[in-house]
This record gives sequence, C-alpha cells and structure tokens, in this order.
Amino acid sequence: MKLSLKKKIILIMALTLVSAIVLIAIADYFRIQRDITNEHLKDARDIRAMLMATRRIYHHQFLDSGLPLNDKTLGFLPAHALTRISIDFPNWSESGMSFNNVSDRPRNLTQSADELELEAMDWFRANPDAHERLISFRNKQGRFSYHYSTPIYVERYCLKCHGNEQDAPSTIAKHYNTAFNYKEGDLRGLLSIKLPSEEISTILWRELVTEAVIYLFPLLIALGLLFLLLERNILRHLRNLNNASAKIANGDFSIRLPTTVEDELGHTIIAFNIMVNALGEREREQQFLHEKAEYARRQMEAVLNNTTSLIYIKDLEGRYKFINRQFEILFHISNEEIHDKTVAELFPPEQAEFMHSNDIKVIAEDKAVEVEEVIRQDDGIHTYLSIKFPLKSTTGETYAICGISTDITVRIQMERTASKQAAIWQSLMSSTTEAIFGLASDGICTFCNPAALQMLGYKNTTELVGKKLHPLVHAHHANGKEYPHTICRMQHAIKTGQVLKVEDEVLWRADGNCIPVIYRVTPIYDADKVTGAVITCEDITEHLATQRENEQRMEELEQFNRLAVGRELKMIELKKEINALLHEQGKDPRYHLH
Repeated sequence: MKLSLKKKIILIMALTLVSAIVLIAIADYFRIQRDITNEHLKDARDIRAMLMATRRIYHHQFLDSGLPLNDKTLGFLPAHALTRISIDFPNWSESGMSFNNVSDRPRNLTQSADELELEAMDWFRANPDAHERLISFRNKQGRFSYHYSTPIYVERYCLKCHGNEQDAPSTIAKHYNTAFNYKEGDLRGLLSIKLPSEEISTILWRELVTEAVIYLFPLLIALGLLFLLLERNILRHLRNLNNASAKIANGDFSIRLPTTVEDELGHTIIAFNIMVNALGEREREQQFLHEKAEYARRQMEAVLNNTTSLIYIKDLEGRYKFINRQFEILFHISNEEIHDKTVAELFPPEQAEFMHSNDIKVIAEDKAVEVEEVIRQDDGIHTYLSIKFPLKSTTGETYAICGISTDITVRIQMERTASKQAAIWQSLMSSTTEAIFGLASDGICTFCNPAALQMLGYKNTTELVGKKLHPLVHAHHANGKEYPHTICRMQHAIKTGQVLKVEDEVLWRADGNCIPVIYRVTPIYDADKVTGAVITCEDITEHLATQRENEQRMEELEQFNRLAVGRELKMIELKKEINALLHEQGKDPRYHLH
C-alpha cells in the first residue's frame, strides 16, 4: 500500500514519539533501577556497618567485661546473638529483607552458608581486594532478589575462639569442635544480606509510569507543533509542487508557484519555476520541431506519393519494405501486399534477375548505381532510369537499399525524334546556300553552317563557334571605319526582340576583305525571354554587280526614250495643226488624237 507524504510524516512522527517514549522509558528504567539499587545498596551498607560495628563493640565489651564464658553467657557473644537477631528481624520489618552471619565452617547450623553464599565466599577468595558483592538471583519461589555480601576476615581478637583449639575457652571447646585453627586475615565467613526485588520493581514501574506521563504530553505537544510547522512550511508547498507537477504533466507550462519563503524550500520553488520556464521553452521548441518535422513529413509524403517516379526500399535480402503510390498504381499492388516480397515474385525472370543483380551491385560497391531497367507494364515495355543507393544506420552500416526509378520511355522516344530532326536540320544546314549563324545574347557564336564558313573564308566551325562574332566579322564598316559593338544592329535586334533585316552592311572575311551582305536577325525566345538569335545572310556581291549593270542599261534606255518621246511630241503638234486647218475649212479631222 502506497502512503502519501503526509501519512508517512505522521507515521514517522508517531514512530518517533513511540521510540522517544520507549528510549526515555528504557533510560529511565535503567536510571531508576540504578538509583533504587544504589539506594538499597546504601541501605545494605549501612545495615552491614551497623551490624559489624555492633558485633565488634559488643564482642570487645564482652571480652573486656571479665564475664565468664559459660553456657549462660555464650549467647551474649555477637556471633551467636546476630543469628538470633536475624531470625527475629522479620517480626519487626515487612520489607522482606534478611541478613545473617554465615560460614562454610559454621559452629551453628543456622549460620551455614547456602549455595549462593558459598559461591560468594569463593568469589571473595578469588578476589581478595573486593570489599562487597551485589548480584541478582531468583529465589526458591522463582522471584528475583538481590544478594549483598561482604567478607568477614579473622581479626586478632577472633583468634581467642578461632585460633588453636587448645587455646580456646573451655566453654567454646566444650560446645564446638569446628571453626578452629584460623589465622589472622583468613576469610571466616560473610555478612549476607538478601533484598527482595519486588519492592524495587514496584517502585521502578511507578517511577516509569510517572515519568512517561510527564514526558508524554510535552512530546505530544512538541510533535504537534512540529507537524503544524511541517504542514505550514513544507507539506503545503509540497502539495502545491505536486499539483503544479500534475498540470505540467498534462501540458500546462503556464503554472508558476509563489515564492513566499526564503529558505531551502523557497530556493527549491524558485528552481522549480526556472525549470518550468525551461520546460515551457523546450516544449515550444519541441512543438516547433514537431510541426516542422510533421510539415517535412507531409512534404516528403506529398513528394513520394505525387511524383511520377517509382520509389521503393528493399532490405539486404531484396524484400520490399516500402513502395510509393505511383508504384502501387502502375503495378496494382499495395504497400501491405508487397511487404517482404521480392522482384522474382512480381516481374518476369529475366527482368527480375537483372534488377536483383543491380541491387547486389549497390551492396557490393557500397555506393549509388545508375542503370537503365526495362519493365513490362499494362501498356507495353517501359524503360526506367534507376538510381539505387545504400541506406545506412547511425553506425554507418548498410541496412537497406532505396531506389528511384524514372520512366524515360517518352524521353528516349523524344531523343530519337530529336536525333532524326537534328539529322534533318544538319542536312538542311549543309545543303542550303544561305549562310546561317547562331548568336547568343552575349554575342557568342553558337553554330554556323558550311555556307557561312565558305562565305567568310573559314575552314572549321571551331574558328567561329564559341567566340565573339562581332570582333571577327562585323567590327568595321565598308570604308574601314570602326563599327562599335554597342551600336551593332544584330545585338540591338536581340535586345529588343524584333525581327530585323539589314541590306547596307558588310561582313569581313578571314582574308581581311569585306563582302556586302543582306542579313536577317530572328530572335530566339525561351519562356518569353530572348536568349539569342538566328542570323541568315546572303553575299550580294554579284547581285550588286548585276544591279549596277542593270542601272546602266536603264539609264541608256531612259536617254533613248527621252529622244523618242521628243520626236513623238512634235508629230502630235503637227497633227493638231493639220486638224485645226481642216476644221477651219469645214472638213473632218484627219488624225484622231487621244
């Protein structure tokens, strides 16, 4: 089960509270236990001090009193009296505490050391520098108690009764046959004090409960204040961050968080706002790139699906992975249907084998290959110019082949037609006696026929084609005066796009002589733009000679005509006079004049 941050904080705070109470309780438990134990240890020490002081004082008092040691006075000895006092002590105290002088060599059975006390004596013998011992143990009823013990060492005055048996008082020797032959400093026994732990446990738990109650309320208040502080300064801002993050996840990058605090969380909020700004900017950039990529994809899709070329992709085994719409239309197969098919499944064997060999060549040479491929379609055989090239991954490895095949059947037919027309044109150019030039808009000669070479005295077309024509054949007038290119009427016709006929200029031959010509300039248009002109010209040298001869003959005929006309006019005048005389005589006119 997933917990929210608030629930986690509450759980952590609850665990912290419980842990704090437990730790405080444990610490208090050991502290209180230590304090109570120390208190009981102090009491045990005080009891031991009182008992040992009483024992020593009364022992010395008995010895110094001079009282005879007999059966009646034996009980006054502290060693004997202390046992009787320990037996009577529970009648005066309800604490459960007990004490006694015990020994591993007792003279009275009531002073016999039990197992715990014998263990203590062994411990003191092993640790002679120790003055006391406090341990916990479980009594016969199964309850825990404490055992406090201190060693009783033989002092000098003790040797009167516990030294050599021959030196002991007769009463002692009479009543006891043990506990003799001790030396000063020997461990005689223990002062054994047993403290019940029930009282200690009762006090301990009472103190624990009291302190737990005392600590619980301040801790609850502190944790409550801490939770309110967390709620106000952290959780509230974290909820805002969470809500803002959810809006960002939904594409809303306009969200901004208020920065009302200047602590680490405030810096986090500032960083969050900066991040949102950056994300918004990146989102806009990604949106722009996405739109650009989508636009490019649509453009590419439009190109692929609207081109008349066949576009296809094959893997390295020759299986089709993509074809464009033109391919689908021409061969009546969809992208889905052709997927993983090979050319052998679509085309006749000889065609398929040739196309597949071209694919293998692309892979082997790892470069683009251009080849003509013949494919049978519904309306007959078509020739395609195919460009096939490898497609490479980002690591540079070839993973597929792309092909672009363009139908050049019409182009081939046009080239054949153009070739025939060129042959006819060349035949016409060679057979005509009229000189023909091609002139580009920059004055370069683009072609000339044999008649032009012959007329101008050149042997090869390379002497004119590709060179500026004006400086070679048109740079001067007939009188030798320079004819600038800027006012050349051939160039003027190209610039204006007008058909022009010129009859009063000369062209200069390769031998340096000029010939009179008549030339016609016909502009060549390409999309309403003049790109040059065709110039047809004719050598009119003989024509001019004939013209001059004809003019001379005409002049002679006109002179003769003038003489004949004069005589005719005189005859008409004479006839008019004869007619007038006959009219006066009343006769009809002889001559009919019109």
